[in-house]
Amino acid sequence: MRSSSDIYGQYLKEFMISQEQVEQLQQIGLSMLKDFHKICVEHNIKYSLVFGTMLGAIRHKGFIPWDDDIDVIIFRKDYEKLKVAVAEMSDKYYILDNKLDKQYNLPFSKFIKKNTLLVEAATEKKINRGCFIDIFLVDNAPKNMISLRKKLYVMFNRLASLECDFKFPSETINQIAKNNAEVKKYIRTRRFLGFFASVFPVRFWHKCSKLMLKGKKNKDKYVISGDVFRLIDKQYFDDLSLYQFEDGEFYGTTDYDSFLESIYKNYMQLPPENKRERHIIIKLELD
Repeated sequence: MRSSSDIYGQYLKEFMISQEQVEQLQQIGLSMLKDFHKICVEHNIKYSLVFGTMLGAIRHKGFIPWDDDIDVIIFRKDYEKLKVAVAEMSDKYYILDNKLDKQYNLPFSKFIKKNTLLVEAATEKKINRGCFIDIFLVDNAPKNMISLRKKLYVMFNRLASLECDFKFPSETINQIAKNNAEVKKYIRTRRFLGFFASVFPVRFWHKCSKLMLKGKKNKDKYVISGDVFRLIDKQYFDDLSLYQFEDGEFYGTTDYDSFLESIYKNYMQLPPENKRERHIIIKLELD
C-alpha cells in the first residue's frame, strides 16, 4: 500500500503551511533540541541525532531547508529516566507515546512543547498536538528470524495505524475525497482494513510489534524501532561526536558517512524537488 503522504501530498498543497512557517517551526525545533540536549546531559542520558536531522547536520550544518522536524534516538533503558526528567519541566514540555494516549497510533514517542499547536492532515483527529521532536528507541537486536520479525513488526504497526484511520477519520481528507476518486478509493480501503483491525484495541497491535524485539540478543546489532524495524551496527550509537547544527552542537554518530550512506546512498546529493518529503501540516500555532 502506498504511503499516506504519497497519496495525499499532491492534493493537500493548498492546506499546507508556508515556507515562512516552516522556518518558524525550525526555530522552535532548534530551541527544543537545545533543551532536550541539556536534559540528556544533566541526567546522563545518551542520545544521537538520526535520519534527516543527522543528514542535515552533515550536509547543511543545520536543517534540511524543507525539513520541518527533528529526529533523535535514545536507548529504551533510558526512556523512563527521560520521562521523569521531562516531567520536571512540566510547565514547558511533555512526552507522548502510545501507552499514554490511546489515540496515538505511532510506534515511537514525541517530545512536545506545550502552548503550541501542530496539526497534520493524516492525523487530524488522532494526534492534534504541539511542536515536537520524534524520539526513536534503540534496543539490542534479536538474534534469530530477523526477516520474519521485520515483516511482522511492520504489519502490526500498520494495523494500529489502519485502526486509528477507521476510528478517527480526518475531516480535511474527507473533504478532498468528495471530489477526488483516487483519495476516496484509498481512504475507503484503509478504513475497510481498519474496521477489521479494530477487533483488537490499538495497544494490542503495539504490544505485538514489541514482541518482535524479544529473544536472544545479537552482539553486533541494535534495532531502531519506529515505522520500520531498522538494524544498525552497534558502533553507530556506541561512538558519538558533537556536530554543528545551526548555532548549536549536538551528538551524532562518529561514523556518519557509513550510517548515512546505508540509509540515503549518495547522501550529499540533493534529491529532486518532487522527492523532498515534508509533513502535511495544515495548522500551526506557535507561542
